[in-house]
This record gives sequence, C-alpha cells and structure tokens, in this order.
Amino acid sequence: MALDVEIKKKLEHFRLDVAFSCGKGRILSIIGPSGSGKTTILRIIAGLAEADEGVIRCGDKTWTDTRAGICLPVQKRRVSMVFQDFTLFPHLSVYRNVCFAARDKHLPIELMKSFGIWHLRDSLPRCISGGERQRAAVCQALAREPVVLLMDEPFSALDATTRTSLHGHLLALWQESRPTVVMVTHDVEEAVTLADRIV
Repeated sequence: MALDVEIKKKLEHFRLDVAFSCGKGRILSIIGPSGSGKTTILRIIAGLAEADEGVIRCGDKTWTDTRAGICLPVQKRRVSMVFQDFTLFPHLSVYRNVCFAARDKHLPIELMKSFGIWHLRDSLPRCISGGERQRAAVCQALAREPVVLLMDEPFSALDATTRTSLHGHLLALWQESRPTVVMVTHDVEEAVTLADRIV
C-alpha cells in the first residue's frame, strides 16, 4: 500500500520536520548523516515512537493523526522492521525465530530456502555468522507478510560481498511479494542499487 508521511518531532538538537510519500510496492531510501533523525522517522512510522505533530496514512488507513488523536498501536499496523543489530531471540532456533509472528507457517521455510539459511534452521543465533543472522532477521520480517517493510541500515555491519549478496536476495523476494519498503542507509551506492526513490 502507498505510504504518506508528514511528521514533526522535537529532538535534542533540532526539530525533525519531514514529508514524503512512497508508492505502493515501491522502495524508498532515506539518506542522512548520523543523528539526523532517520531512525526516529522509522520508529514513528512503526508506532514505536510518537510524533509531536503529523499524519501517517497507509493506503486508506490512518495510522497516525495527532490532531484527531489517532495513533494505532504497532500490532495493528501490518508493518515489520529490520534493525541494524540483528534482533533475534537468542534462546530460539533460527527457524523458530523466523516463524515468530508468521501469518503463514509455510512461508518461513520458503524464505529461509530463498536466503540460503534453511540448513541453519536448528542453530541458535549465537552459533551463526553476522550475515546469516541478518538473513534470518530479514526472513523473520518478511514472514509477517507486512504491507510496509522498514529497514534501519540492515546491511551496514556486513562485509561488501555479503552485503551485495543480500541485496540480490532482498530484491528477488521483493519482486514476488511487493511490500512497500522504506529503508534508512548512509550508503549512497546501496540506496541507488535498491531504491526507486531517495529522500
């Protein structure tokens, strides 16, 4: 679904004031230096933080409207978020992590096979590499079948070869399910490679 965002929030050193739209099934990348509010934007879209003022609409649904007093909780937003620091449950196997909150119990298997981590299904996150953990985190997010996928510098900690490989896997799966994607990155080359539009 199309995502329309117009938000303002007072941060420690400046006032965040942004407005942008991301078309249905498109990929939008937000680029900016550290501390410029990129992660805050994603957190507000996801419902993990509140805007001081603004409106967020996804398709015909209003997720946030500060004037009308609307702020849908996270669980009602059909949104998944991939963080930079591999948010997997340490006590669950890779497979059980990917299955967590999956809407279709067959989808995690397909995703893990597509991302080349099915053979790691019984491993714990601490026993696999950083690239493999991030593949699992992306699979976990996609298994929820979100209408909006938010990605907060998900590949920045990976080596160039692994990063390029994950770009390919992500684009291939995005072509199939076409969620609307908003991705934060500081890497201009990554933004150009993945995104239809850059903010």
